[in-house]
Amino acid sequence: MTIDVDERPGDIRVVALGGDMDLYASNSVKETVVRLWEAGVRNLVVDLSHLDYVDSSGIGVLLYVYSASQKRGNRVIFAGPHGAVWKVIELTKLNGFLPVVETLEEAVEALRPVDDETTPRREPAIRQLQVNPDSPLFDTRSMYHKAFNLDISQVRRLANLIAQKAPPHLRDINILEQQISELLKNAVKHGNRNDPRKTVKVWFLFTSESARLIVEDEGDGFGELEAWNEFYRRKIQAYRSQDFEAMMNYLSFRTDRSTEHDGGNAMMAAVEYWNEGVVFNEARNTVAVMRSFGDERNVV
Repeated sequence: MTIDVDERPGDIRVVALGGDMDLYASNSVKETVVRLWEAGVRNLVVDLSHLDYVDSSGIGVLLYVYSASQKRGNRVIFAGPHGAVWKVIELTKLNGFLPVVETLEEAVEALRPVDDETTPRREPAIRQLQVNPDSPLFDTRSMYHKAFNLDISQVRRLANLIAQKAPPHLRDINILEQQISELLKNAVKHGNRNDPRKTVKVWFLFTSESARLIVEDEGDGFGELEAWNEFYRRKIQAYRSQDFEAMMNYLSFRTDRSTEHDGGNAMMAAVEYWNEGVVFNEARNTVAVMRSFGDERNVV
């Protein structure tokens, strides 16, 4: 990815991000911002208008930039997220938390006077993870099936290959690829502990109206599922009441196995994106998901 820093009048710096902000690039963004703070910069615009892709690690860095700026007494505004990047921000319920504006010019102008928070957006319904081995989402009939021995570096390429099987008339192919990538990454990193000797099994099926995916790993399963559901429920309650102080406690879900590179938001985006359900088997090492696209198809 690219990171460019531009100085604007009024002690404002613009950090423009371009390309893909994934696990490998996210830390460079954090380091750039911290260097600016340490140099005395107090007003920051993070320009996302040329950013094409962000994963949960990237979202974690955006959250860090905002929360750390609040603690330092600095000001930051995020400008111009679009396409798959904006969709991930919406899915993780951060559009009502992060100060986001549509254009770089708006962000620069807003940092000159002290501005109010951005207008809250419409609140979607609360969704939860489920454990239901009898769910119809586990029906593998007619689904393509592959088994892979992967390490984390191969996940995005596989996600891209799977997403390319989707009908070309569907919009937001990038966000579909990103969400498939997050499911595969969870299986490889948290399930198989990045052991390429262990197998990840994938079933997938795309129609003109829907996408369905099943991912199975060889791990011990998502034992913290109930804790995750309670965490997410409280986050949405804070979001709905616009209690941003409380929401600071629910920015990312962490476990004893989380590392500093884990964004902790992958399942928050998944439970919103896969609008027909995110369902686990009894062992919780297999997840089935489905999204209905409905009127999201391009009309020619």
